[in-house]
Amino acid sequence: MSLELSRRSFMKLSALSAVAVAGSALLSGCDDSSSTLYPSGAFGKKLSLMGEFTLSDPAFSNGTLTCNFTAKCTSSTPLAIRAKFFQVEVYNPTTKKTRVYNAESDGCSLTLGTSNYYLTKGSTWATTFTVTGMTLAEGETLSVMYFPRLESSSNGNGQAYTDLHATWKGTYKSGKFTN
Repeated sequence: MSLELSRRSFMKLSALSAVAVAGSALLSGCDDSSSTLYPSGAFGKKLSLMGEFTLSDPAFSNGTLTCNFTAKCTSSTPLAIRAKFFQVEVYNPTTKKTRVYNAESDGCSLTLGTSNYYLTKGSTWATTFTVTGMTLAEGETLSVMYFPRLESSSNGNGQAYTDLHATWKGTYKSGKFTN
């Protein structure tokens, strides 16, 4: 038996395949916390994405946020950990607006106590993450995002991978962060 596939049949089959793949992604659910591409959780929770990462002990005082950050590389490709791989978002539930703080924001600074440009598989590293020049009011929600593969190349000229990130969240109440 011979099977011939015309160009038209091939195109129909390709379109149906694309719809099937897209449909299966919709059936997997939309909860970020279960996704391997953007895990999320409370401060102190270990999140996994090309490594195991924990952002803990957040403290805010006089416009400065500090947290402890630990990383363990589980990827065969080494991780480069820099301050520009973080972004902070503050959501105000009253105004329903979000303020964003990152490496390119005016008037603020994101820093790490020490950077690691070559964290190899199985290696663990810890530092302090600090943001200065930000505002945070009672009842606002703080989200800190970490992008383990912000760039596709180590020289800083590669494609950005901003769709892969881990996020820690907490609401600022009485000088502390709650879930």
